[in-house]
Amino acid sequence: MKKFTTKNTFNAVKLFNNNDKLVGEIISPYFINGLSEKIKLKDKVFKIKGTGFLWRDIKIYDQDNYLICKSDISKSRIIYFGDTIEIFTFKHKNWLSNKFFLYKNDQIILALDYKGFFRWKFIIEVDENFDNDLIILIFFNFYMRGFSSSAD
Repeated sequence: MKKFTTKNTFNAVKLFNNNDKLVGEIISPYFINGLSEKIKLKDKVFKIKGTGFLWRDIKIYDQDNYLICKSDISKSRIIYFGDTIEIFTFKHKNWLSNKFFLYKNDQIILALDYKGFFRWKFIIEVDENFDNDLIILIFFNFYMRGFSSSAD
């Protein structure tokens, strides 16, 4: 499994790979998750819009305002509209655990956990064969928005 870690800055959470190289970041300019959030991946910026009841679901738009990803919390899934449509499902290990998993075809491709009390550090383990950094950032943002007590 490949490991990724995060570092918090003034208005963003940055995702780093094993070699401490910046992969991307989630930008929240208003200090509150959900308001004008963006995902920055290399030279591309993706807009995040909250939808549904209490804005728990998200839709991700590219720079041309095309929908590229959306979540469906009622069915525990994330749908990615890339070259092909991919459907990912997610769930907690159990209600006492911080671990959160992303599945594709019933196989774990991503595990997310966090450590800390006042300063959260997220640890993301990704299957060696999975290389979609945008999905990693989308899933991480989705986790921070609603499933982590640190996001509320």
